[in-house]
Amino acid sequence: MQFLSTIEVKDWLMISATILGPILAVQAQKAIERWRSRREAKLRIFYVLMANRATQLAPEHVHALNQIDLEFLPAPFWLAPWQYNKDKAVTSAWALYSQTLNKDTTNITEAEFVSWRDRCNDLFYDLLHKISLNLGFHFDRAQLSKGAYHPTGHWHRERLQNMVLEGAAKVLWGEQELKMAVTALPEAPEAAPHLARPTRTKPERDKA
Repeated sequence: MQFLSTIEVKDWLMISATILGPILAVQAQKAIERWRSRREAKLRIFYVLMANRATQLAPEHVHALNQIDLEFLPAPFWLAPWQYNKDKAVTSAWALYSQTLNKDTTNITEAEFVSWRDRCNDLFYDLLHKISLNLGFHFDRAQLSKGAYHPTGHWHRERLQNMVLEGAAKVLWGEQELKMAVTALPEAPEAAPHLARPTRTKPERDKA
């Protein structure tokens, strides 16, 4: 005890730094790695949404949307106040967009469907713009919505595929009949003797 009483404050600080220094360094390195991993996950979501913003029915697009709540989950305000508002803006925009996407459009008119589709597009580009701001990009919202490229041939192919699938579904569900056009009927053998299959006669036995 007498030895401890002789240790000065600066000595205690030196001992504490020697003990806690490596521990704090390891924890700081882990925090940096977690932040970097989370940012890479956010970037992957942003890149996929940007690449498929003209084809919003693509599976990759849907998967990226469903990962937003996981990767942009806001940290507690007291822990990361500088990032809380940015993450909260993204998750709030996604909540509004997903709510609109999940609206039942089965029994709505064509005008209501067009209005719903336009509303979904507006909310999607709002979400994409907030993600870009979260990651430090400075895209203009008009640039995000007008800069997408979707070849006309792809659009026609997707439209034809949807028409074929819808038609097949109606036939399978009994909502539409399968139309058939008969161009010729097979003739009966009696009506066309020359089409009848010739019969073979057994060879005669040799007489004894």
